Order: sequence, then C-alpha cells, then structure tokens
Amino acid sequence: MMYWGWSGFALLMVLINVDVWQSAQSLPAQVASKFDFNGVPVSFMARESYIVVWQCVLNGVTLVSAGAFALIRVIPDDLINLPHKEHWLGAAERGATLNRLQRYGLAISALTALFMWWIHRGIVTAHASSPPVAEPIWIGLATYLVLLFAVLGMMVASFSRLPGGNKSK
Repeated sequence: MMYWGWSGFALLMVLINVDVWQSAQSLPAQVASKFDFNGVPVSFMARESYIVVWQCVLNGVTLVSAGAFALIRVIPDDLINLPHKEHWLGAAERGATLNRLQRYGLAISALTALFMWWIHRGIVTAHASSPPVAEPIWIGLATYLVLLFAVLGMMVASFSRLPGGNKSK
C-alpha cells in the first residue's frame, strides 16, 4: 500500500518540478519575486536565480516534511506522540500504525507542494500584466490551512478511538 503512496508523491513532485521549470521560462529576465499586501512587486531577481531558488525551496520543504515521516520507522517510540500509544505501537498494530502515519505525512507533504506550486503559478500569472500585479495570497493560504488542519484532525481522530469503540479520555 505504501508503495503507491510514495510513487504518487514522487510523480506529483516530478510533475510540479517540470511545470515550475517550463512555466518559469516564460518569465522576464528580471522576475518580480516578492509582492506587497496590494500585489505590487517589491523585490526582483534574475530568472535563472528564481528558478534555482524556487525549486530548492519547493523540494527542500516538501522532502524534509516527507522525510520526517519516512523516518518514523527508525525513531524511538518515545518521540512518537499518539493517543493510546501502547495500543497503536504494540506488536499487533505497529506496522499498520506506521504505514498510516506515513500516509498522513505524505498527504501533508503533497498539500505543501501543491500550495507552493500555486504560489509559483501566481507569480507567473502576475507577469502576464505590465507591470506585474499579484493576486492576493489569502485565498490560497486559507485553503491550504483548512486542508492541512483537516488532515491533522483526521490523523488525531483516527488514533483517538480504539478498535471496538473505546474513545480517548
């Protein structure tokens, strides 16, 4: 089961990186890379630098996030904080629990990658006008945060109830 999760995440990252690379080629030599509250550019950088920096940040943040959840199998149990930890990390449930935690981690990492891709696409779209004007980031940020907290809430809820219907205190 985890094979498809990691494969899907890898495919998502490849597609996002290809799109960032290709769409960034349409940007001007000097890219407006930072915008103020009103969408007015306040900082510029060379297109080549923008591409390198953006792909390093995009991949660095999402791969550190995914990597942290990949390491869940080798870190000590003391560092794993779960409701009913004794049950979920017991011999009978351990493998399934770690797989589930990794799936949640991949979902969080994928959401983060998609949000960062959305920001990049906003920068590309901003350069369609002259001078560049960015759309407000608040809608995308709010959507990302709602989805992030939904995934976190589902993760906590899934471990708060023991099989057989016993709830956490």
